[in-house]
Amino acid sequence: MALELVYTSAERGLRAGTSGFCTVAMTRGLPPALVPRLEALGGYRPGPSGDGPRAHCFWRVETAGSVAHVLAVVGPAPPDHTQRTNKIAAYLVLGQDELVPAGPAWLLAQRGLLRERWAGAPAWIEAPVRVPASGPHGL
Repeated sequence: MALELVYTSAERGLRAGTSGFCTVAMTRGLPPALVPRLEALGGYRPGPSGDGPRAHCFWRVETAGSVAHVLAVVGPAPPDHTQRTNKIAAYLVLGQDELVPAGPAWLLAQRGLLRERWAGAPAWIEAPVRVPASGPHGL
């Protein structure tokens, strides 16, 4: 089951003392060494009106002798608590058994797999994300 992290601008982050662009949601059990690495990956510049395309990404992130396979979508979000333009970055850390034969592009095309919004208070995500198996004939 994939572990999730959501990063956006918020008045208060999930970890004590964090605000502004920070983690607002995360699955329990996400390796602590991976959190700052994911937070650093979400660079995005919205257009002048705050809109723009979503960037879909797949990374192999190395941390302390291990490799994490990470799917991500980064894109515009509604204005933050200060009414400034905002972005949201949603990450899924895949287990080895979730690396489907159809590849990461196929996973990124699955609607609803990665969050495109976050509203409300920061929260721990209790249930890992269920990643779909590849489509018919591995495609």
